Amino acid sequence: MLTPVHSQFAQQAPSQKAGIMPFTTVFCIFINLGLGETAKQAAGAVQKTGDEMSGKLTLPQTS
Repeated sequence: MLTPVHSQFAQQAPSQKAGIMPFTTVFCIFINLGLGETAKQAAGAVQKTGDEMSGKLTLPQTS
C-alpha cells in the first residue's frame, strides 16, 4: 500500500515517457517495497554518466 506522501509521485509515473521514471518515483517505489536503506545508499551514489569526481580516486584490489 502506498503512503499518502509517496502516492502523489506514483500517480505521475504513467504520464511520463515510456521507460523513463523520475528519480523521486523510483525512490518512493524502493521505500514502499521496504528497501529504504538501499534507497538511502543510492541517493549519494555517483551517476554512471555525466558525474564529476575529484580528489584521490582509487579502486580496491580484490584479488
